[in-house]
Amino acid sequence: MKKILLVILAFSSFALMGEVLATSVNISSPPVVVTGREFFANITICNVTNFDSADFTIYYNSSIFQIEEVSAGLINGSEINLSYSINDGICKMLANTEGLEGVNGSGYIAEIKFSVGGRGIDYINISGNLSDVYGNEIDADWLGRKIKSTPTILSIDSPSLVEKDFYAFINVSNIKNLSTVNMTLLFNKNFLELIEIENGSIEGKNVDIYYNEIPEGVK
Repeated sequence: MKKILLVILAFSSFALMGEVLATSVNISSPPVVVTGREFFANITICNVTNFDSADFTIYYNSSIFQIEEVSAGLINGSEINLSYSINDGICKMLANTEGLEGVNGSGYIAEIKFSVGGRGIDYINISGNLSDVYGNEIDADWLGRKIKSTPTILSIDSPSLVEKDFYAFINVSNIKNLSTVNMTLLFNKNFLELIEIENGSIEGKNVDIYYNEIPEGVK
């Protein structure tokens, strides 16, 4: 049995070493944004080889999102030259690596600053073409992003990596006329142990917390 397991692992390792990762271009942004505020979205590119230029278009609902600013990005530390035009929910971009003999790796082609003027759920979509230093098209997956715009966000703020006891905060953004909140906090009790819950504060006013532990977490 041990010999069979070792053979399988050996073949699996060989397959992984020979695998070629696909190139992708995607919209990287928060999934939920606050109405009346701003957020950033990156045009992220992953696993590109001999990249020279890109010609692409971003489509968005201009009744919800508005582009305020566009900045050029970096791919594997190399600066990208960028030009763009904006017209009623359509942003066309041209990017290139002029002066460089192809760029390899991952990074972002551009950073876009959006303002949020309305409520709703909609997509920011992207489509286009990539070219290598020889003028050949680079096959790539182009992926948009579904974003929800809401006047109020309730979120968990905690470290992504922990070794000892840590604090997690339940944050609320842009709240008005708050009276009560009913919620359930779910977590795996095989990995996390609740020690205590403290009252919160909004604009200097105390928020009293009442809770009961349940098998799945806290309510």
